[in-house]
Amino acid sequence: MRVRGVVLVLGLVSCVPTAPRDRAYVSDAIADRAGAATGDEDRLEQTAPDAVTLSDGVTEDEAVAMALWNNATLHATLEDLGFARADLYQAGALPNPTLSMFLPLGPKQLEFTLAWAFDWLWGRPYRVAAASLDMERVAEELVARGVEVARDARIAHADTVLAERQAALAKEAAKAWDEIAHLARVRNAAGAASLLEVNAVETDARAARIEADRRAVAVRAAHARLTELLGADRRLTVVAPTTSASIASSLEALSKAALAARPEVRAAEIAIEAAGERSGWEVARIFQFIGQLDYNARGFDGRELGPGLIVTLPIFDQNQAGRARVDAEMRRAAWRYIAVRQRVLREVTEAHAALENAAMTRRRWPAEVLDPLEKNVRLATHAYEAGGATYLAVLEANRRRIEAKQREAELFAEERRALAELARSVGRMPE
Repeated sequence: MRVRGVVLVLGLVSCVPTAPRDRAYVSDAIADRAGAATGDEDRLEQTAPDAVTLSDGVTEDEAVAMALWNNATLHATLEDLGFARADLYQAGALPNPTLSMFLPLGPKQLEFTLAWAFDWLWGRPYRVAAASLDMERVAEELVARGVEVARDARIAHADTVLAERQAALAKEAAKAWDEIAHLARVRNAAGAASLLEVNAVETDARAARIEADRRAVAVRAAHARLTELLGADRRLTVVAPTTSASIASSLEALSKAALAARPEVRAAEIAIEAAGERSGWEVARIFQFIGQLDYNARGFDGRELGPGLIVTLPIFDQNQAGRARVDAEMRRAAWRYIAVRQRVLREVTEAHAALENAAMTRRRWPAEVLDPLEKNVRLATHAYEAGGATYLAVLEANRRRIEAKQREAELFAEERRALAELARSVGRMPE
């Protein structure tokens, strides 16, 4: 009966620990925060998820879905969960017994000793608990990485939309400057403009053509970054967002939501708990016990078999180093938790201010800047048609309007970037 009890206890404690987190948990947590999942663990090819249709262009949300589904760097990082699982299995593994033997050669009798350390009985629960918490911490950090990839996808999409818009406007501006330069040459031939004026206008026209060429190259670079991030096999057509980034939640509400949703905060909390479990482990290591079973081929009755025990006496070393190390680790984890909370609140405040600033500027720009410039173009055109102004005034007004539209495109991209950063700071897309 006792043997059965020992076997039952050994069977229970030697079972493989259950992993508290898996790839499905990480994928679901990322989907809850970013709106898209990472896909299967065993998939190695890069494909478009079912919810994404590439034929009609890639929207911002589709870019996030593709990045989370395909991004190779993200999926390589997600394999950290497998290493944490291996550490958990190692923490729950039982030590192997040690067999030492003397062979019966010459006058030497057969002798062997079987030794097995069994202080794992009270140390294993601490090791398993610490490794399990470490795995939870790794999972939360991976969720945070997924949210960051979603942020990067939104910013890359906004940058690509901006690059295409700026290239189109730069091409339009170059055409306007070419017309201004042509008009200046005509006026110079008629004696109405000086050579100095012609040279200045032609220099501006050449600069505009150079800027148009530069913007065209920038489009290719933006598409290359987006293609890599999304794991696409070809250049994708992007679709600009049609809605503005309006947030109804207050800064206080967003800060509270961030402390509850940010996986980095939970990971910092788990690190404190894991340090506490390791503290118990280091205390348990003060005493070490090794059981022995000794066998001799010859003795009083021809053979001897008897148990033995090796005990480490903690006279000089009570594992002060290990206990001091884990105490320092716990204090460091506590301070890091405070630092993470402070960083989260600071990031939310900065992102919220950036979004407010970008949204305010974008809203005011059309009415206060772009509309008056559009009006100037119409007035200059009417004045030219009535003979009250030269065509040079029309082209100059049109050039300034194009520059204002370029700035408007930049403001729209700044707003989308700020929204993406705020979503990452809060831990999910704010309402």
